[in-house]
Formats: sequence, C-alpha cells, structure tokens
Amino acid sequence: MRFSIGKFFSRKYSSRPENVSQPEKACPQPEKACSQPEKACSQPEKTCPRRLIDTRTLNLVDLNEGDPVPPYAILSHRWIQGQEISYQEFLDGDEETRSKSGYLKIAAACVTACEDKINFIWVDTCCIDKGSHEDVVRNIRSMYAYYRNARVCYAHLADMKLLVTDGMKIDEMWRKRFLHSEWFKRGWTLQELLAPKKVVFFDQSWVPVGTKQSLKEMISYVTNIPSARLEPAASVRL
Repeated sequence: MRFSIGKFFSRKYSSRPENVSQPEKACPQPEKACSQPEKACSQPEKTCPRRLIDTRTLNLVDLNEGDPVPPYAILSHRWIQGQEISYQEFLDGDEETRSKSGYLKIAAACVTACEDKINFIWVDTCCIDKGSHEDVVRNIRSMYAYYRNARVCYAHLADMKLLVTDGMKIDEMWRKRFLHSEWFKRGWTLQELLAPKKVVFFDQSWVPVGTKQSLKEMISYVTNIPSARLEPAASVRL
C-alpha cells in the first residue's frame, strides 16, 4: 500500500465544515508537506464544486457563490452497499462511520491527493447533501463539469489487486483483472473517462495501475471508446 492507515488515523480529525482561509495543516504523511493552492477556478465559464474536502484535515469546506474554487482532485469509484459515507455521516464522523470501507477510501484518496500537492478533493458520496433536493439537482447537473475541471481524477478499482515488487508489476494476470473490473460497468464510467484531462487508476490498496493515456488501448478495448479520445487534448466539453 502507498500509505499507512494506522499512521493516518493516529491523529484525530473533525469533519465539520470550515472556512477555506484557516491556517494550513500538515499532510497526513508528515514527510510530504502539501503545497498552497496554485490557482483558483475563478473563471465564470467554469463550473466547479461548492463543497470540497480539505485533504490535510478531512474537514468539509463550503464555499460561497462567487468565491474562487481552489484546484481539486476528484474521486471515481463504485458504491459499496452499506459502506459509503453520506454527507451527514461525514459531518458526524463517529467511530462507526470511520470504520467503514467507504470512509477509509475517502481517507486514502485524501492522502493520495496530498502527495500530489492537491489540497482539496470532491467525493460524490459525502460532498452532496442527499437531504437537500436543491443540492442534489445542482450537483447532478454540474457533475460532468466537476470532472472536466478537476486537476486529476482518481479511479479506484475496489475489485482489482495488483502484485508489485520494487515498483514493477509481477503478475501478468493484472491486465485481465483490469479489463474485468466492475468499474467499467457503471453508468457513470463514460463521463468519468472522457471529461477529465487526467485519470489515474488505482487498485484496491491504492497501488497505481496506470493512467487513461498509458492504458488507453485496454480501455478502448473494453469500452469501445476510440483510443484517440482518451488523450488529454481530447477531453470533451459539453
């Protein structure tokens, strides 16, 4: 694994919404400090999320209309029944919530983003208040733009295990497991492949598998998307 869950949860996190301007805190992995956001998503034609997770603290951050949105990562994943974390559960952050695989997935995505020097991430399960019809409608309508405007999309394949040693893939069956991942059978897969300029795939333990560019021939085979459409410059704008 790329990170230690034990080390990550040795600190106590609060999930209450906070102001973006709060003092910066260290990354969960102390040897890698997060950078300050580079440039906000302030262009009026860009549609960006209004609620994000701070990858350094695991706090939810609510932005006001008109506030610039900092660079953010975005998560693409399969929902596991009974394990995903809702907005309210993430706010409460009790022990039962933090023991669910859905919470550990969010925590791992935050560590990965922090390693990439990205201070914020959007995750559909907990960044949308399902109790608010207005919030659900606004986010569903804007989701393609969220993926397109993200700095990077992390695609987590919960049903794939990659065997590696010294950074090298040592199991030739990984290609078959990649092609047969349930991730490719979801209704959201098409937009989450085509919208982002950069998609990085991870196995169940957050070991990197490759990018949509490096894996484009296999992705094209399983999805029938022309491989040329998987290049960064081919990101589709709706």
